[in-house]
Amino acid sequence: MKPTCIGAGRLVLPNPGVAKAHGWEHGLPLEAKIRMDLSALGPPGTIAEVGRLCVLERWRTRTAALPELCAAMCLESRRHGITHWISAANLECDSADEALLIHEVIRRRGLMRSDIPVGLKATDGPRSPPRFRFYTDEERGRARDDNPSRLRLPRAVSTDARLGARYIGEPIWDEHFGMFAQPLIAAVQDVMTAAERYLRALERAPSRT
Repeated sequence: MKPTCIGAGRLVLPNPGVAKAHGWEHGLPLEAKIRMDLSALGPPGTIAEVGRLCVLERWRTRTAALPELCAAMCLESRRHGITHWISAANLECDSADEALLIHEVIRRRGLMRSDIPVGLKATDGPRSPPRFRFYTDEERGRARDDNPSRLRLPRAVSTDARLGARYIGEPIWDEHFGMFAQPLIAAVQDVMTAAERYLRALERAPSRT
């Protein structure tokens, strides 16, 4: 039987040459958008960037695909001496107001880190009126009248949080996807622990028929 790829991820290792050419600290793509002081986490050679993490839709729920993929990326990171990842989670919207509302929900849920100084380098954004909103009108109304922490979060945001990620700074515009994204950091050890815990839970769960 021909093997089928059901998931993939991109691990960008620190690049001193790129860092020197651009005046960055780590030589990672996200540094083109934001300025981060990650010195409290470790030296430049220990920070990598994770991106394009994806799993085929039918394998996203109650399967080992995502935790196995994350565990493999953790092992590869350890092999290169990487202790932390940076990335940005898709917010599933191209509205600045909507992105800020999601950011507020993240903050209210205690998923933000305030000890990592972050500054925006670029102020670019959508060039046309918003076409994609994450919340319904009813949800936005509840956010005005109730506690925003009760609102749902985009799939990538909630999944990354369960894997140990914590969010930093404010939403940034991702021109490639045409959506806003929320920067994050994650300790490789925390991701590995979360992935192993999820795999153990799957082993204990009844088999699906």
